[in-house]
Amino acid sequence: ADRANEHLEDAEQRDLFNHWTHRFLSENDRISPWRAVGALFVLLTLVALVVGFLRLAVHGFQQQQPIAPSLARLVQQQGPTESLMEQRSQGMFQVNNLWEVGRQLARQTFAAAGVAGKVGDPPPPVAVAGGWWQRRMVRLVVVRLWALAYGRKPRTVSPAQWPALLRQLGALRTALADGSVRVG
Repeated sequence: ADRANEHLEDAEQRDLFNHWTHRFLSENDRISPWRAVGALFVLLTLVALVVGFLRLAVHGFQQQQPIAPSLARLVQQQGPTESLMEQRSQGMFQVNNLWEVGRQLARQTFAAAGVAGKVGDPPPPVAVAGGWWQRRMVRLVVVRLWALAYGRKPRTVSPAQWPALLRQLGALRTALADGSVRVG
């Protein structure tokens, strides 16, 4: 290592890299500047490919974790003494995703308001009594809850997000009941 450091220090002192580059580009005018740029582009592309390959080699081809646990995995992890629904509930907590329960609660909230939807339906119109800021915030909450209930893609609902989701659903139910918010 000491010998290699000495060689690198010597190369720095003599400005070896710049000397080689200058000699390579100006020797007998054999290489045009455009050709040098092309060679640099090819070199950078090769470096990017090597870095990408090394990243794949180090991290491997890891499979994406599914949003909800599969039934087969839950059955293998749990003893036969628990019910299938209990295994499913424990599986949701193991993968830190309560999306299924949140989706069901959001659908029940909209159904109680008389608004039924299907997967992929756009959010319903929202009428809010109050100032512009309150209208905006309530509309954003309704759009978020609608996407949870009827969106095409599952959304992650972590146990940390669960209390906030329950507060939003409760506030929306209350606002729908007292008439300050109308959906549909």
